[in-house]
Amino acid sequence: MQYNTDKYRLDVSLRTPRRKRLSFIILMILFFAESLFSYSHLSLGVYQGFHIIIMAYFIIIWLKVIISEPKTPKYSTNVLLLIFLPFLSIYSCYVLHGQSMEATLIVSRMHLGWLIFFFLYYYKVSETEMLKIIKKFAIVYVAISVLQQLTYTGFGYAPFGSRTAGSTYAEELLGGVEKRFGLWRFGISGGAIVTVLLFTLLSEKHKGLNKNIFIVLILISLISQGSRVLIFAIFAAICYNYLFNKRIRYRGLYISLIVISMAILYTYKDAIFGNLLDVQDDYEEGRSFSYAYYSHEYLSNWMSILFGNGLGHKSSIYGNTIEYFEGKRVILADIGILGTLYYWGAIYVFTYIVLLLRLFFSKWLATSYKSYIVYIFLRLLVITPLWEFAGMVEQGLFVYLCFANINKNKLAYGQKRNK
Repeated sequence: MQYNTDKYRLDVSLRTPRRKRLSFIILMILFFAESLFSYSHLSLGVYQGFHIIIMAYFIIIWLKVIISEPKTPKYSTNVLLLIFLPFLSIYSCYVLHGQSMEATLIVSRMHLGWLIFFFLYYYKVSETEMLKIIKKFAIVYVAISVLQQLTYTGFGYAPFGSRTAGSTYAEELLGGVEKRFGLWRFGISGGAIVTVLLFTLLSEKHKGLNKNIFIVLILISLISQGSRVLIFAIFAAICYNYLFNKRIRYRGLYISLIVISMAILYTYKDAIFGNLLDVQDDYEEGRSFSYAYYSHEYLSNWMSILFGNGLGHKSSIYGNTIEYFEGKRVILADIGILGTLYYWGAIYVFTYIVLLLRLFFSKWLATSYKSYIVYIFLRLLVITPLWEFAGMVEQGLFVYLCFANINKNKLAYGQKRNK
């Protein structure tokens, strides 16, 4: 019996001029979606202008997919739900907070970043091609992250990052650039894309010296973000990636060694790490107050629970209110998936989790991508990936990579069966 492989085939050509131009366009889309790695010398309005141009481009390509493709790609229904479900919060935001529907509609445009899934599908971008583009993106990210540590230490110059010198976050909330683990914490955008590449590189069988150095530099760049939860999630996901890779032998022995090591590290964490794993200060400074306050607000109304409260716009009182609870400022960005629930409701979050679980339990998906899903879940209580235009682009890109990887693996299986 002949196994049909055509429906799984994506374009793998990298050398034609047209594909090279496409690769450059995708790279530029990623750069500008990430606001040039949070380059602080351009205003928010400039980046919003670029984002609107990208959104318009995505919409045109999405409409072409609808018109030209007889059958939509797998996972497209999930992606479309994640684009349009947040618009349910337009009405609930009007009812609960008095913000105009037009204002909520405007700030909800960030969800169009998910359309990158259809953009990449329309051009039949292969997994190999996309990973090459991400590698170029990662080289720039790592170079900025490492060099800026040096330029800020030596000259006080650090133009990249949402937490860098002169930013609202650094000046109003921290009183300057924060330092953790001996590294300046600049908040350079793009780490989520680089993390996907990290797990892919770790899964490759052959690693030369240059690749190992690159992996180390990626880890340093990600650790410089200064998040304890991020460091833990990366470590745990790397363990998962290593243990569940099909090429690994003596898996039971390695699992036992890791469990024993983690038990030793936990027992002597104060002596070994000092305050690295002590997150109590974070909760005392406001995170526990943020959880308490927004949990109550979220559960106060059925519309809030199902559809969310919507995102505030600068034109409304809701969008300009700074909330305090028991004298502490409470911030939605500090409470991970609870913040997402508050903004866009349980239906939206449930749809996102279902998509991740569908991908995770696919027998065709590579362990490296499953490791990234593990990484996402381990961060959810503190950090949500579903935030701003960049976050939606990152998630749409990741889902497409999973889709392309599954197709590639099905194609390889079919070709093997046909021999």
